[in-house]
Amino acid sequence: MSDRIISESAYEYVLFESAGVWLLTLMVGGVVETDVTVQATPAEVAKLTSDPEYVRQLVRELQLNPTLLRQRRVNPPVWPK
Repeated sequence: MSDRIISESAYEYVLFESAGVWLLTLMVGGVVETDVTVQATPAEVAKLTSDPEYVRQLVRELQLNPTLLRQRRVNPPVWPK
């Protein structure tokens, strides 16, 4: 079964649903970038459902606050199939 892409921006992020779980894979870093995946919380899923533009705010918050990434990181990063 294929994953469902909900939103994406080339070279920045992809938000997708996989087996009922919402995942956000985004690019982070400065000179050297890497990909990181986090699982969306139930509150974030609700917000993303009601306001699709919220994904850009969420991506920015995660990019600017590495502590949030460490607490929620899915390892290794996941990309939609």
